[in-house]
Amino acid sequence: MPAQAHPTTPNLPAPGGEPLTGGMAGDEAMEAEIARRVALRTRELGASLARYQTMVDLATENICVGQGGFLRFANKPCLALLGTQAGTMADRPMIEYIHPEDRDFVSGKHKLRAAGNVVPAFEVRFQRDDGTISWVEINGVLVDWEGAPADLFFLKDMTERKKLEALTRSAAERYRAVVENVNDAILVVQKGVIRFANTSAQALFGRAITGLPSLHLIHPEDRPLVQQRRELMQAGTMVNAYEARFITPPREAMEPGLRTGWASIYGTRIEWDGEPALLVLMSDISERRRLDEELKSALAQREAILETTAVGVTFLKARRHQWLNRTLAAMLGYSPAELLGQETRVHYPSDEEFERLGALAYAQITQTGLFSAEARMRRKNGELIWVQLDGSALDRNRPEDGSVWTYVDITRRKEADEETRRALVRERELGELKTRFVSMASHEFRTPLATILSSAELIEHYGEKITHRERQDIMADLVVAVKRMQGMLEDMLTVGQADAGKLRLNVRPLDIAALCRKLVTEMHTSDAGQHVIEFEAPVGHDAFSQLVMLDERLIRHIASNLLANACKYSAAGSVVVLTLDGGKDELVLKVSDEGIGIPPADLPRLFESFHRGSNVGNRQGSGLGLAIVKHAVDLHHGKIEVASTPGAGTRFTVSLPISQG
Repeated sequence: MPAQAHPTTPNLPAPGGEPLTGGMAGDEAMEAEIARRVALRTRELGASLARYQTMVDLATENICVGQGGFLRFANKPCLALLGTQAGTMADRPMIEYIHPEDRDFVSGKHKLRAAGNVVPAFEVRFQRDDGTISWVEINGVLVDWEGAPADLFFLKDMTERKKLEALTRSAAERYRAVVENVNDAILVVQKGVIRFANTSAQALFGRAITGLPSLHLIHPEDRPLVQQRRELMQAGTMVNAYEARFITPPREAMEPGLRTGWASIYGTRIEWDGEPALLVLMSDISERRRLDEELKSALAQREAILETTAVGVTFLKARRHQWLNRTLAAMLGYSPAELLGQETRVHYPSDEEFERLGALAYAQITQTGLFSAEARMRRKNGELIWVQLDGSALDRNRPEDGSVWTYVDITRRKEADEETRRALVRERELGELKTRFVSMASHEFRTPLATILSSAELIEHYGEKITHRERQDIMADLVVAVKRMQGMLEDMLTVGQADAGKLRLNVRPLDIAALCRKLVTEMHTSDAGQHVIEFEAPVGHDAFSQLVMLDERLIRHIASNLLANACKYSAAGSVVVLTLDGGKDELVLKVSDEGIGIPPADLPRLFESFHRGSNVGNRQGSGLGLAIVKHAVDLHHGKIEVASTPGAGTRFTVSLPISQG
């Protein structure tokens, strides 16, 4: 700094406060005092400068002094900021610390300040020797430094702030790009008025909507809903997304009326320019709603079709009903709710059938994709029905994950098929019956007719020559032949009545033991004593001590036919036994013989009309006797059993329920 001249001061105060006056001695004293005072001020100024130096060195702010284009002073933080050392900082011009692109700008600011203009703080980039760059805010003033003009700079490191600003700008740009390019309409609504609308919002409504009341864009019928949701959001309540109709008002009088669409709306409370507002997101779901309506319509139509069809339909997963129509539920005797979620096992006749058919069906679906079969199903009330079952899988490789099945009740068809089958069987049996009847009639009627014819010829040609005894024999033969034919005709009539359901049960009090004895006696007579016919009954049995309620005519058919067959198919001299047994509620009648027996192959058809055993040979018989016995037993609600060994005899056992007369 330049030295300053001090004017002569004749009346400076003395050390004690008194002014110094006098001659030469006084001048010397004055100079001594002045020297003392200068030394004192110098010490004080040095101490002050030392304190300022310490404060500058310890300051956290970056401080430096530039003079003549070079650095003359920089505290430690500033040296660190500039990336230099105190000993070498003056070796390069200050401008070289500045980033090349900013040097012209800084030079211009320096010239303005040097010309005496006030230069506000400004920001530039500093570049260190290692190439790193920092943003610095510079605030400088002109000062006098060691007697010459200089610049005192206060540098503030703005690098982090600049980074944050850059990040903020980048984020803002990204957010703006997102907001402007997102498909959803984004609105800011403040005090009921739209303050901001992105590009998608303007495209949705077909014009600029900023500044319009937001409710004007909502369909009038949905405005109360939107207003209610808005009030909840403004009150801080969380509101889930909801759907409402929006409108696009016509811009000109000639344009068509309002266009209506559907939007999914979500909003949240924010601040906009320091005041409360709502951030609203609107997604145009008009197409989705249209497709939903079309889908609902299609589903309703499908539902109507599936619910009204005569075919039962179900969708299964892991063989459980996921959906089924009313037709199937009604077919199985359930309500749809009762079967929903249930395993199909509940309507199978048995667990074994459920497992068997399931294994078969899913194996076939895996191979061919389809399965079809007729199966028995069990209704809720236990009734069994027949169904035509058809199934296909969504994925043939994983049929258990989802399959569609149709059920058609074919019970009537199966019954009709069974009836047709039975009718065919009956027709075939009738044909066989006719054949057997013709065969039987031609065989059985031939003998008595031949007897009658020969007897008539004898009487016609030799009537005058025949003796009385011969005439009686001829007449006896005629009676036997006629009775034989009459018996066969009666048997056929009885079987015909039974087959037509016209054979009636007429029970009356009956002495069953007496009737059996009488029938044994009659059989002895007709058999002419060829067999030993015995009757056995417990003596004094309570069941035979009083009358029982039975049909005598039918009991005669039973006992006489069994006895006749026993005699017919047994050798002369063998024993035939009629046994009467039973209790208070049941009558047991047995007929046993020692005859030819019945082959096992003939047993299933033993009681059919005109059926005769394969081992009867040329023995006479119509094949109607056992059929009549069976009808008579059935009318009494009894049962008949047979035990036979070919060549060793046969035993028939008839059990009839009785009541006391």
